[in-house]
Parts: sequence; structure tokens; C-alpha cells
Amino acid sequence: AVFGVPDEDWGERVVAAVVPADPARLPELEELRDWVRARAEAAQAPRELLIVPSLPTLGSGKVDIGAVKAGYRTAGQPRTAR
Repeated sequence: AVFGVPDEDWGERVVAAVVPADPARLPELEELRDWVRARAEAAQAPRELLIVPSLPTLGSGKVDIGAVKAGYRTAGQPRTAR
């Protein structure tokens, strides 16, 4: 899931909350940024990576971005790119 958080330089920066397919091999931020840049505009590449065990969902089955953002605020220090 991707979402925006306030950023004093950019106004808003992209954060990716990721559930790793293999918990023994966590994804790296630069690896994810490269993957996104190969498929979309560079500005869409996340500046932070938040590793989560699962993504909360709404009753409709869609990702609950509000809950993901709340988890971001309490998660400590996500991996950041500048």
C-alpha cells in the first residue's frame, strides 16, 4: 500500500507499506524505488519503506489506508531515501 505523509521539502512524500513475500529476505528501499521507476514516473517512487506483517482491510476488502497511516506514525523509523 502506498500513501502520502507531510514533508517540509516536497509537501508530501510517498511511503510504501510492504508485506514481504519472504520474511527471511526483507525488501530494500532502493530495490523498490528502482522497480517503481522502471514502471512509472520517478516522482512516484516511495521515499520511505515500512515493513508490516499484514495490511489491515476494510469490510469491503480494500486496504484501510487510515489504519496503515496510524501504524506508520507508531512504527518508529521507516527506511528513508533522500
